[in-house]
Formats: sequence, structure tokens, C-alpha cells
Amino acid sequence: MHPEQAISVAHRIRERLAENQVGHHALPHPDHDAPVSVSIGVASIVPSWETTVEDLIDITDKALYRVKAKGRNQVDFANA
Repeated sequence: MHPEQAISVAHRIRERLAENQVGHHALPHPDHDAPVSVSIGVASIVPSWETTVEDLIDITDKALYRVKAKGRNQVDFANA
């Protein structure tokens, strides 16, 4: 999957969750009255002998923390 496709899928997931917050489809948050939202980190890495799955997870994790720092309900992309 190309990075643009992965980003598009992440945005669709985020948007669908937001759409379902209306009416009886809303996902309840166990501890708060705020609606449930999702922040998604998307990453891309070119496989090589020097890269590992852990590298991909690390890059994705950094993208997720960047998006969380920006606020709720967003998508961020990182590549290596």
C-alpha cells in the first residue's frame, strides 16, 4: 500500500468514528462524557537489511505522539 493510501484509510477510519458519534451509534467512553475519537500515526519504511520491524513501530509511534501533541482526532504521517 502506498503511503497516500494508508493515510486515506486512516482518515476514513477517523471520519467514520466521528460520524457514528451521533445518536445510538456513539461509542461511550468509560470514564468521560466526551465523545470517543481516534488519533492515528501512519508510517512508511523502505525495507532493507538495516531496517527492522521495530524501526517501523518506532517511526509509527513517533507519528502518533506528534499527532497527539497537536490535539485530538487527527492523522499524522512519518517515513524513514
